Amino acid sequence: MIFHEITLRYNATIFSQVIDIWIQEVEQIAQVPGLFPILVVQPISQIASVGVQKNGGNPFGFTGDDGPIVGMLHP
Repeated sequence: MIFHEITLRYNATIFSQVIDIWIQEVEQIAQVPGLFPILVVQPISQIASVGVQKNGGNPFGFTGDDGPIVGMLHP
């Protein structure tokens, strides 16, 4: 199985475009037997970003000053 992950600052316009593109792509392969397309969206609040700084930071390189971020995973 191949996974694609992206983490970005929350931006409603970009977030909407990503979902629209994902839906368009899935529609093209929706008839493949056994296929179960998934898009995992994990919002990470600004409060959570600040909290992890107390424990050594985070692997994304974001800080609480960056505002809320969103992780997206597509297996």
